[in-house]
Amino acid sequence: MSSGGQVVGGIVGAVAGFFLGGPSGALYGAQIGMMAGGYLDPPKGPNTEGPRINDLTTQTSTYGAVIPRAYGTIALNGNVIWIENNAIKETVTKQKTGGKGGGGSSTSRTYTYSATFAVGLCQGPIAGVRRIWIGADLIYDAGSSDPDTIAASNAAAEGFAIYLGTDDQLPDARMQATLGAANTPAWRGLAYIVFYDLQLARYANSLAGAQVRVEVMQLGATYDYPVTSRTMSNNRSWIATAWNGSFFCSVATGSNKCATSPDGATWTEHDLPISDDWQDIATNGDIFVIICPYSVYTSEDCITWTLQSLPGMGYPTRVVWGNDKFIIVTDTAAWWTSSTGLVWTSQVAPANGLGLGSGNYSRSLAWNGDVWVTISHFGANQTVLTSPSG
Repeated sequence: MSSGGQVVGGIVGAVAGFFLGGPSGALYGAQIGMMAGGYLDPPKGPNTEGPRINDLTTQTSTYGAVIPRAYGTIALNGNVIWIENNAIKETVTKQKTGGKGGGGSSTSRTYTYSATFAVGLCQGPIAGVRRIWIGADLIYDAGSSDPDTIAASNAAAEGFAIYLGTDDQLPDARMQATLGAANTPAWRGLAYIVFYDLQLARYANSLAGAQVRVEVMQLGATYDYPVTSRTMSNNRSWIATAWNGSFFCSVATGSNKCATSPDGATWTEHDLPISDDWQDIATNGDIFVIICPYSVYTSEDCITWTLQSLPGMGYPTRVVWGNDKFIIVTDTAAWWTSSTGLVWTSQVAPANGLGLGSGNYSRSLAWNGDVWVTISHFGANQTVLTSPSG
């Protein structure tokens, strides 16, 4: 493209050449004039425009999003709650080339984009932030022992501010400068991070590509549970307790005593038929069953007890009610079942029935509503046994 100096020089040269040499002089005069005009007013080169975003507005917030409540150490995806001037920032860099020694000049423009924004994390207060990712990049790791990672984390920390969500935290200074002190919320009770002038080139020049994920650390909560201490009489060894829907009944091993209570606070002792090493107690809501070595007793009120006949009974270790039956667990002898607590039927112990060895027996038994589970106490081939029927 010709400059204004070249055009004027060409006209003046052509006129002067015509008077001096006629038509051919006009041609040479125009060329000489354009050359002289080009030195005095060089032509401008083409301007270069780099890639540019047409729409700088952004919307990555989610209105009405649930504020998470964090426990322990957990990674959370942040939600943008504020962006400076409601748009990402465009920065234009101009570079001029040429123009010296009589040559033409050109200007190139490059556009870069950054954002200053706040990201809500979770309900505060939190103890701190351990790691921060932006997109796939781990930019901050407070738990690292690697010197290079520590140095990189310290450098990255200059580009953001962490607010722990305390009840007295102050508004962010950069936010106040944009919104005005009277219009800036402190978001007390909300843990959040403000990023300052985050460069977006690695994230497709968009906050949508700069997804923020933060690993927050929360202190464990401490609760005070009300506990009332009660004293059972005579400091007996109360080994097991059952509730029939109306009162508790507890049995003391190595004695001839049981005790009942309607509320767990006031207890009344009662005599048992014998003094023995009582092992357990269970109830189906109508009748209580207690066991001791080689004996089983039943009672409706825990005051009057009846000895049940279980011929050849071994050493009982556990009695449980479930699936409409009582089951008594013994050592290496037969187990016993009863739907009423009054009539009992013996059955082969599960470990013996499966050929696991006579020394393999259980002391535990539980019913979850669908299946019985017992675990070998000791012996060869210790295992877990299950049964839907018992």
